[in-house]
Amino acid sequence: MTRKIVIGSCIVLMALIGVSFSSGQLAQLWKTGQSATYSTGDDGNLQTGAAWPATRFTDNADGTATDNLTGLMWLKDANCFALQSWSNALSKVADFNLHPGTYSCSGYAAGYDDWRLPNRKELLSLIDRSQWNPALPAGHLFVNVQNNSYWSNSGLLASWATTSGGWSTIGVSGAAWTVSLSSGIADKPNMTSSYAVWPVRSVITAGTATLMVSPQSADFGSVDVRVASAPQEFVIENSGPGDLAISSIGTAGSNATMFRVSAGGADPCTGLSPILAENTSCTVLVTFTPASGGAKTASLKIVSNAPATPIYQVPLIGSGVATLSVMKTGTGTGTVTSVPAGISCGTDCTEAYAPNTMVTLTAAADNGSTFTGWTLGGGWSTIGSGSCPGTGSCTVTISAAQAVSANFSLGAFTLTPSVSTGGSITPVSTVTVPAGGSQRFLLGPNPGYHTVDVLVDGVSVGVVSAYLFSNVSANHTIAASFAINTYTITASAGSMGTISPSGPVSVNYGGSQTYTMTPSAGYKVADVLVDGVSKGAVGSYTFSSVSADHTIAASFSPNTYTLTVTKSGSGSGTVTSSPAGIQCGTDCSEAYGQNALVTLSAASDTGSVFMGWTLGGAWSSFSSSSCPGTGPCTVTMNTAQTVVASFNLISAGLTVVSPNGGELVRRGSTYVIGWSYIGNPGATVKIELLKGGVVKKSLTTTAAVGSNGTGTFNWIIAKNQTLGTDYTIRISSAGGFTDSSNGSFTITK
Repeated sequence: MTRKIVIGSCIVLMALIGVSFSSGQLAQLWKTGQSATYSTGDDGNLQTGAAWPATRFTDNADGTATDNLTGLMWLKDANCFALQSWSNALSKVADFNLHPGTYSCSGYAAGYDDWRLPNRKELLSLIDRSQWNPALPAGHLFVNVQNNSYWSNSGLLASWATTSGGWSTIGVSGAAWTVSLSSGIADKPNMTSSYAVWPVRSVITAGTATLMVSPQSADFGSVDVRVASAPQEFVIENSGPGDLAISSIGTAGSNATMFRVSAGGADPCTGLSPILAENTSCTVLVTFTPASGGAKTASLKIVSNAPATPIYQVPLIGSGVATLSVMKTGTGTGTVTSVPAGISCGTDCTEAYAPNTMVTLTAAADNGSTFTGWTLGGGWSTIGSGSCPGTGSCTVTISAAQAVSANFSLGAFTLTPSVSTGGSITPVSTVTVPAGGSQRFLLGPNPGYHTVDVLVDGVSVGVVSAYLFSNVSANHTIAASFAINTYTITASAGSMGTISPSGPVSVNYGGSQTYTMTPSAGYKVADVLVDGVSKGAVGSYTFSSVSADHTIAASFSPNTYTLTVTKSGSGSGTVTSSPAGIQCGTDCSEAYGQNALVTLSAASDTGSVFMGWTLGGAWSSFSSSSCPGTGPCTVTMNTAQTVVASFNLISAGLTVVSPNGGELVRRGSTYVIGWSYIGNPGATVKIELLKGGVVKKSLTTTAAVGSNGTGTFNWIIAKNQTLGTDYTIRISSAGGFTDSSNGSFTITK
């Protein structure tokens, strides 16, 4: 018998063995937190161990808290990931390091990329044995603590058990340690179970270095929304004494994601977790990319082992704006002004506005010039080419850097477009173009149509999708013609049938075409392939909403009918067919082509006799006289048909068992001749020795037939028996039944 030994208490005790989380060195055990006493000498009475810090946890103001007892940093939100299996918990924490913004984690803005699942000891280090649900120290800073167990990263290798023979190890496949924050108890559930997830990160042990950063602040000024600013360089210096170990360089604050840190500058740091020796420095670059308008603030945050400034923050500020630029084009001159004020182009052709400001531009041509319209350019995000038609005012809602061109000309000409059915041209109506100006027309067919030709001033310019009139100095026309697409459906049919219509057929785009498959007499549709894909044995098929070339191919096969053989009577036997297909036996039905001639042959088993054929089923081509007697039965298959073969048991019989062919028998030895019988073949048997089919000797005439269906006779072979390879035995019963060896045996020396 095997008995499981509970070792949870031992595991918990082992978990509290004093191992420094930061250095791995032995240290004094700390107190458990238990203050209630129930007996002299218990934990609450003695309260042994190292005292906890006066302030157990430090709020890092970025969604994290540092445990001042162990030096470990924890997320303040203890439920960012919901319940997960063990492998999913590991994956979720790894993904959190890469994509923290995709998780709903209350107040988290630190941006660390070295979170991990805690090991069992690290989880147990949080437990206060005086507390319950949650079993955390009073005044802890954590939120959303679950009344559940939390996964550790400690997989379970084995558990112990006792057997009748002593201790043995029993492997526990797929288990990992958890710690309940309701009770403080450790457990080892299956890894597929679902429990809570709470990441932790190691914090570098404080050293003696001195961290200095310059400049002490940075103002990026006004930067267009979604446009990166010029980078600003920061020098990070260790003035000693001792090495400066930086665990992370990042940004923090409400707009932290708009400021990006990278190693670079005059003396780039080796990544964002460098180690600086005494009196050395390195540089990083910070860029500002505002996601929206207005003032933005954050800080450059450096976490290190500098005892005076373990978290060093440098203020960062900037503003998101949207710059509107006006450009003047054409041969003429004029001025563009804006409301709200800012642009008077003339001379001042750009202005930075708060994002989402609605700005109205108005163009005024100088004497001798004409304003011909607006052209939209630059990083347009909210308007298209139709937003500022004609020569009126142009209103733009600015959400990012944008540009508008105002065209002024000294004269004007007309460009007249036209189009046939089946396509479009843009612009669709007559356009006035200033002298020397340009105008592009876009041409395109509707779905299912194609361009036939484009004529400019009556002359073909070919099949083009766009045409540009440039340096215009006269009136022009442009005309586009289109035609519907046609597609070819190619139909084919195999032998013994037809498809209609056959061959290639042209079908207009969106049209339909129906095909009919007709088999020849005695045949049927075997399959219809449309574009090489089977549609089954269908008699018709319709292509609808045609938009591509297709093929359709019909194949035909002879009609088939099933011939079924059944067996009746008290005996047994086998029926076979020619051509092959029936082996009844086991396979008693087969499909044959129309008018096929199938010949059935019957063979009775030992102890049975074939009595003859009985015709049954839907016979259409022969009557009961078609298969007389016990010879083969030939059937013409032009409908489903059935034949019954009758086998009866023989009332008595005799069969030689040994020798039955292939044996080697030595003269001068004794050989046991054996036989089997059924029924009552007679009380005695006669046994004869034949050589080359001729009787050489009667071995006995009065041997008993045997019992229970078998009999034997001991044949003493004479020492002078003639040698030979063509001997057989024949056994005859008193009842008149006879059988011989199926093959010859050999008498040797």
